[in-house]
Amino acid sequence: MKHFSDPVAAGVVHGFEGVEPATEYGTDRERTSFGHWVERGFAAIVVLMLLPLMSSIALVSILGGQKPIFFQKRVGQYGRDFCIFKFRTIPDGGWQLAELKATHSRVARIRLGLFGKISAILRATGLDELPQFVNIMRGDMRLIGPRPLMREDFMALPEARAARCAVPPGITGLAQVNGGQDLDPASKLALDIYFIDHASFAMTAEIVARTFCRLTGITIAISSTNQCDLAKAMQNLSSKAPRREINQRQEIASAA
Repeated sequence: MKHFSDPVAAGVVHGFEGVEPATEYGTDRERTSFGHWVERGFAAIVVLMLLPLMSSIALVSILGGQKPIFFQKRVGQYGRDFCIFKFRTIPDGGWQLAELKATHSRVARIRLGLFGKISAILRATGLDELPQFVNIMRGDMRLIGPRPLMREDFMALPEARAARCAVPPGITGLAQVNGGQDLDPASKLALDIYFIDHASFAMTAEIVARTFCRLTGITIAISSTNQCDLAKAMQNLSSKAPRREINQRQEIASAA
């Protein structure tokens, strides 16, 4: 397993930067807690129930000439790398290369067109994330938490990034129901840290409900709720800045 090479990221493992697991999500006992095993059991039930759908998606991807499952290393809890599972929505090597290969073959063009249709559906509905229930079964992820990032994307976040590794990553989270990809990295980080600091059953239930509404296309008046969540998250992140500065000065003094 890789760990972080810079002092901020390394603090996730060693306790530097004030990364303290303040909720039941963030302790070393978390992987063996009753709640975590319940969530892993729920994930297993979901996989069994959706197995026909997932098998159909995989079959269509294979007919489209692509391997159905995409594997990629992401940053997990305490900065440990893990392998995330997703349904493939981009051809191996990218669309440009796939289209070039299909230029002189009518069958290849038809297969690529089929894959293009299924990949568009997967991205629009979020069904490409379904294999991550297997990650929950393995203990790599939970249902609710910060989205797992690639190492280079994680290292590009502001310095407070270490705090988001105090809990396991999730399939959905507070940032996802408040705009997701429409948010800038700093806003997503603030929302992730706010969830870590204030996680509760009520907040988790609200995130699940809002995720369901997004997936099913149900429109609800949540713009004001989004603004409120983001405002509280940014205030929460700002309040942590003095503490991070104190920790940094202590680290510098001890190293001198």
